[in-house]
Amino acid sequence: MKDSLKPGLAFEFQYTVPENKTVPYLFPEAPELQIMPKVMATGFMVGLFEWACIKMLAAHLDWPEEQTVAPALPSITLLQPARINNLSKSET
Repeated sequence: MKDSLKPGLAFEFQYTVPENKTVPYLFPEAPELQIMPKVMATGFMVGLFEWACIKMLAAHLDWPEEQTVAPALPSITLLQPARINNLSKSET
């Protein structure tokens, strides 16, 4: 890490969303996603946030040697639990 990395650094990253970054393209093998609207997928948005952070931080690190490590490498199987804790109907 370089001395230039300090609290208060700011950065802006502009990105125009192409069609292939919309929900149906996130997992083409998932039929449920194919019927979703063509809006930027949250998964791609998380990647965009990470990309913007890298663009901002790279000049202040010994890039690419100094970077984060992925929590899941290829061929690792992940289990993602999901649960609904509460439901309430909204009044409109």
